[in-house]
Amino acid sequence: MNRNFPMSWRTESEQSGAGPYPTSEPEVHNLVDFIAKHTNITGAVSFHTFSAVLLRPYDDRSDDEFPAEDLWTYKKIGDQGTKMTGYPNISVFHDFKYHPKTVTTGSFDTWIYDHFGVYS
Repeated sequence: MNRNFPMSWRTESEQSGAGPYPTSEPEVHNLVDFIAKHTNITGAVSFHTFSAVLLRPYDDRSDDEFPAEDLWTYKKIGDQGTKMTGYPNISVFHDFKYHPKTVTTGSFDTWIYDHFGVYS
């Protein structure tokens, strides 16, 4: 389900976990549908603590493409999260790659931020 969200989705052959099409997994489909119908959502948390880090968008592009004010806000939220958990606050694109030449896409955090402006 990690790679099944519509933002920058790629095929399963390009990225394991993507599924046959965006929101093909019922859990992802229902979550996307719920969020789209509830425009009062202003923040989200996605739990995936395998690496003991706090991840922030983007997963597919550089911080240079972030609106500066949003990036500053993400960093402030992340600093607070680090104080609370001890986990470092990092960028998926810059600091969380399985291989230095590849990017991961189709994540919840990038999707909800890019489509709805919701910090996650």
